[in-house]
This record gives sequence, structure tokens and C-alpha cells, in this order.
Amino acid sequence: MVDDKAGLLDAISVRIGLLCPQTASAVEIIVALLKATLQRGESGQVVSFGHFTIQPKDPRTGWDVHTGQAVLITPRKVVTLIGSMHLYDLVNREEILPTCLDREHQPPCMGHL
Repeated sequence: MVDDKAGLLDAISVRIGLLCPQTASAVEIIVALLKATLQRGESGQVVSFGHFTIQPKDPRTGWDVHTGQAVLITPRKVVTLIGSMHLYDLVNREEILPTCLDREHQPPCMGHL
């Protein structure tokens, strides 16, 4: 299971055969492009994974759990992931597909974050 950035970099490095610094640079560029797209209020897509959209949230009343008093929650924007059909199919499969994480040796990328 990939549970942090170093694990993601390790998995990508093993899968495509890049060195960790190259993998880290590629991942940072992809994330930066996605962030910039979302900051402009546009949708961003990762093919075979899904697309990210910005959704406005209206102001609403919430409750302070400590005092029980009503609190106004200000309007804001949230990022929503709409998964692709390919992602849904993978999630709903009965069998678990082998991944590069099943290999015994993975290059350490921890120093390149």
C-alpha cells in the first residue's frame, strides 16, 4: 500500500525504471500543474483515474460541539474527485492485481523528497 509521498515515489520508480530524483521531479511537476489548474477554478483530469473539480459551498449553520451554539460556516470552495470508470472497475474487482509494490526490493526515495 502506498501511504505517503515516499511510497508513491518508490512505486513509480520501480514501475517505470526511473531514478528517484527523476521520479520526484516528474511527480512534483504533475502535482504543480494540477494545483495551478484548480487554483484558476478549472477542472483537472488524470486519465484512467478521474477528474478533479472545484465546487462552491454556500454559507451554512453548523454547531459548536463544545458549547452547542450555532456557528456560521463561511462560504468556501472544495475540491471533488470524480473517479473514472476505469478506477471504479479496478476498485470493484474481486481479484487483487499485482503491483510493483509486491517486489522485494524497491529503491529508497526518502532522501529525494
